[in-house]
Amino acid sequence: MSNKLVDQYIQKLQTKPSFKKHKSFHWADHIELLCLANIDGEVSESDLIDRFIERERDLRQGDYDDIEYIQDFDIEELSGPTRRSEIPDHWRIDLSDWFKVLKLRQQLYGDCYPFLILDKEIKLKQQELSNIHKTYIYLLLCSNLYLFNKSAISKFTSSFEFLSLNAIKGILPSHAITDIFGTNPYNKGKYGSNLNFWGKLNLLSREIDEPISPHISKEDYTRLNRGDDGLDIVAWIPTGDNLSSKLIFLGQCACTEEWISKQSDSSHSAWSSKINFINRISNTIFIPFCYRKADGNWFKSGDIRESFLIDRKRILYFTLLSQDDVIQNLPVFKIVEEIIKTKEDVV
Repeated sequence: MSNKLVDQYIQKLQTKPSFKKHKSFHWADHIELLCLANIDGEVSESDLIDRFIERERDLRQGDYDDIEYIQDFDIEELSGPTRRSEIPDHWRIDLSDWFKVLKLRQQLYGDCYPFLILDKEIKLKQQELSNIHKTYIYLLLCSNLYLFNKSAISKFTSSFEFLSLNAIKGILPSHAITDIFGTNPYNKGKYGSNLNFWGKLNLLSREIDEPISPHISKEDYTRLNRGDDGLDIVAWIPTGDNLSSKLIFLGQCACTEEWISKQSDSSHSAWSSKINFINRISNTIFIPFCYRKADGNWFKSGDIRESFLIDRKRILYFTLLSQDDVIQNLPVFKIVEEIIKTKEDVV
């Protein structure tokens, strides 16, 4: 990993993000990243208040409403000490909610969680981080791709498909067939870059014993089309025969909030127009976010649309079940290790 990439990452991390305040899972991520990068490996509520106010007042960074809120205090002639104390109080309310999310994470992830959450403070665990801790940190970074350049983003997203593949292996029995179908520069498997889309579609049809839809033909897809039509992961359970009607999983991997709309890309309705499935397929969506509120429920359950959602918590759970230490083999592993070692006094 180049020094330039590290410097860019730290520089962007120092900029206050403009996440909406109610999106507590994003802000919990940001606090974890600040703790990871801090030279002392710890961040307190007061550190964060000082940091956010400074960036709003002096650098005009962050959400427009927050900047306007600070400006209102600055221009009022009668803004005495009593009124000025309302500014940190304003942030304490939000930080209280975000620390509740962090406390939930500590409970949810247990030994897999690389941080310690105290009353109003977060600390990086001081002992040598295990590979499952590094997997958590990778997913944390993968949820914040705005911190990286295009080259690093490609490694993060490509690696996420392999980690998702590993997770689905933890879900299914050991004799299940699992593969990356998506356009991935590191995919050397049977659905890799040597096949165009029509070739991949026909191979999948043969392997799952379900026929290509009569409504489409080779002419519908150009020879140069090496895409994946939104399908990243394929998996099914063999039945010991070559008859149709199998348990089939189609998956989409998404590292941005566009995952909400991308759920339909790997859905039954999207793929039944290409392959005549007798049995309804299981649509699976993999995301690196910890998509949970402070009470442990989904952040917004209405965003989950007829899909099996596998978020950060479930990925780690199924990764442990697969008993495969996959993190060391990911193309992004060296970047993750370098970021963990990079310490900067960012608070």
